[in-house]
Amino acid sequence: MIEECTPGAPPCRGPAIASELIGAHPWRQLAIGVPLGLVAASVAGATQLVYTFAFQAARTWERALALPWPGQPLGMTLQVVAAIVVMRFVANRIANRPVCEFSREKAGRELAVGALIGAGVIGAAMLALAALGVYEVVGTAFDRSLSVHDDISGTLALGRGLLSGLMLGLGSAFGEEVVMRGILLRILAGKFGTLPALTVTSVAFGLLHLGNPHVSVIGALGVAIQAGLLFGVAYLATRRLWLAIGMHAAWNFTQTAIFDLNVSGVSTESSLLIVVVHGPDWLSGGGIGVEGSILTIGFGLIVCGALALVARRRREIGAGHAALLRKRLFLRRSR
Repeated sequence: MIEECTPGAPPCRGPAIASELIGAHPWRQLAIGVPLGLVAASVAGATQLVYTFAFQAARTWERALALPWPGQPLGMTLQVVAAIVVMRFVANRIANRPVCEFSREKAGRELAVGALIGAGVIGAAMLALAALGVYEVVGTAFDRSLSVHDDISGTLALGRGLLSGLMLGLGSAFGEEVVMRGILLRILAGKFGTLPALTVTSVAFGLLHLGNPHVSVIGALGVAIQAGLLFGVAYLATRRLWLAIGMHAAWNFTQTAIFDLNVSGVSTESSLLIVVVHGPDWLSGGGIGVEGSILTIGFGLIVCGALALVARRRREIGAGHAALLRKRLFLRRSR
């Protein structure tokens, strides 16, 4: 049962999401918003692939994804724009409410905190795995003799790698967070409670990555357990997408642009460090990347637990936000 909001009362209590945050026509939001978001992200990704096949002589899908410049910035920019447009359409046109998921209130701080958390989880996992001898740093982007990009300078390779990692992080973060958390998790949590909603959206998030190169069922399950839960709880703690987007973007960026790893099976052009991977897949993560490692899953679940404690206190966290939302709804209806 959804707890109703009354004037001056906090919007979120226990597992429920206030009716103001769900908005009108929740099932219509799901039926239209989720497919629309997935189609928009697919169109952006297809644009990137078409560009790389047409102008960069890519011969396979995996090679096309690994040729980020300039196809990846183009595709990921389109994905960010498409995600924002979809969220605005669902909120304004179907739910008849403001786009509070992209509220500018605390946006910069939540993005920064999210980025620190996302990079911190990956960094902690990498340090632990390096101590165990699973990951060995053998050079940097400036060591041209060790680089696979001997045709360009180390500085240029690093610059392109950092940019592609940033675009990959932001593009996938905006596109996936809008669909998975901004629409699906919000509606399901309001209707059925947070635990069922987190379970469904986490599994869906893992399944969404099954089509990526090198991703197995076990790898997708790892993505669901750690990243799906972690990003979902980040949304529940704030009722905005900025924290989850910051975590998601930094999560991807740190793996690809810093540590020379696949992210959910997808590789990028170059990174700051050049590493060699040893050990079994359950420890190293295998082809999916470090997010498939049992250590990364453990670190992610620890942070998830800490954020869950914050989410349980969202009665205090969300009160001001709900009051602002009710004020905007009142002003809109009085026009």
